[in-house]
Amino acid sequence: MHSEPHREAAQRDAQKAAESATLGRSAVTRLVWIAEECETLSLLRAPLLAEIVARRHKVLAIAPDIDEAARLTLLACGIDCVAMPLPGPSLNPFSGIAARRRLAAALRDWRANAAVVEAGNAVEAVSRAAAQSGCPSLYPVVPVGAINARPLRLAGTSMFAATIEDARHLMQPRQALASAPFVLPVATFDLAALRPAPLPGLDGGIIAAAVAATAASAASAPFASAAQSLGNRARFRLCVDAADHRRTGDGQHLEIVPCGTAGPDCLVTLVRGAHIVVIDGHSPRHRLALATALALGRPVVAIDTPLHRDLVDAGSNGWLVPADADADALTVTLGGVLKRPDLLPALARAARHKAERHLDRGVAVAGLASALGLSDLRAAAA
Repeated sequence: MHSEPHREAAQRDAQKAAESATLGRSAVTRLVWIAEECETLSLLRAPLLAEIVARRHKVLAIAPDIDEAARLTLLACGIDCVAMPLPGPSLNPFSGIAARRRLAAALRDWRANAAVVEAGNAVEAVSRAAAQSGCPSLYPVVPVGAINARPLRLAGTSMFAATIEDARHLMQPRQALASAPFVLPVATFDLAALRPAPLPGLDGGIIAAAVAATAASAASAPFASAAQSLGNRARFRLCVDAADHRRTGDGQHLEIVPCGTAGPDCLVTLVRGAHIVVIDGHSPRHRLALATALALGRPVVAIDTPLHRDLVDAGSNGWLVPADADADALTVTLGGVLKRPDLLPALARAARHKAERHLDRGVAVAGLASALGLSDLRAAAA
């Protein structure tokens, strides 16, 4: 007799609960991504952040050296940005107080409710500032290898890792993480659109390409030294930012390729025309060049670092040179590679397979959205 009213009340309660859950999922996240340098944002993270914006969330990018070119790049993706000095690592508790206060105030003014801190060795100081702002969800990115070097004093909703090895260390019981850390890919690509490129013909000899962090550093880069030593055994191309372009090398053994900010389109062109890509540094430009080489199917010669070791399998898709070795070691390794052009096709296929496993943008966006708890609000807004 009273079953119908009870049923109706239960249905109303269930409907309210469903509406509440929907509202919770539809809440717009105001995400701040804090980086130690603007090239990390403009070259490596902009595509990921643009996908978050496409899901109708708000994103603010902060770095100390955001210039007009980077600002325009980020704004074109729908990303707000602010240039702001970051508090640095220091044993002095009073050092950087002003920088921490400014950063905390900026996050409060923007009403940030989630923050990713990709600030290298300054991650602890920057994370403290983000916590002081009252931001409820904090995601510090553990610097490469830092968890083995010293104890980290990091508090957050969850930690992100830069390499697979760091993620394994974070999963040890002493870390007591509530969930597995998300491994940030070095860069991401729409691999369905960016297909592997056929290797150029060998009629003109093997072409080895590299990028320089700055034009000023190009002449002293290990790749430039290798080019001078190896002479006419190959053709060597070095990509330098056109805005900072100075003539480097003698023009005989090392061809300078100026291109705008060494961005993605420029690197795709450079890599398509090469047989081998050399990574002789750690800058965001070097990391983007490494990822681009793998995505297009190019063997890589890279200095041996934990980040590079994640992507370069020695003898399979490239070669690793000891990080503490001098330019002569790179010359020796590259010289050996030039003797075996018959290995290039198999290495190229392995390079592309590595990219498909680690650099696909769709997979990375899904993983990042899950780690941050982001809903896709496009359907709701349509």
